[in-house]
Amino acid sequence: MRGPFPLVPSQLNLRVPCGSRGVYCVGKTPGRVNRVGRADRDLNGELKTLEADYHFFWYETVLTPRETYREQCRAFHKYYGMGGLDSDEHPVPPARVEDRCPVCGKAPAELPGGVTAPTQSARSA
Repeated sequence: MRGPFPLVPSQLNLRVPCGSRGVYCVGKTPGRVNRVGRADRDLNGELKTLEADYHFFWYETVLTPRETYREQCRAFHKYYGMGGLDSDEHPVPPARVEDRCPVCGKAPAELPGGVTAPTQSARSA
């Protein structure tokens, strides 16, 4: 992911194309990720809604909804294992995407909203 960058409109407009989909991390300090998310339609607009609560962002644009979900899962498991995320809810795939998490292997039906800490084998995947 690219970043950290200050989470302010000028930086978002300079770095993140409007209308692009992607994955993001945001934090209150430049060295700590507090939230992992994705934007299935407009990454720039999604990040602008988070300005009041976070001060820094990292991002990666992606081409497909499946890719967006898979990258969000990878980031979620990476930072969930470090502690400090504001939510422990595992990402769910976007509408019309049937895919398992590339890290823990869970299918959408197996994701009630929470996740247990990844096993050692899942961390090395």
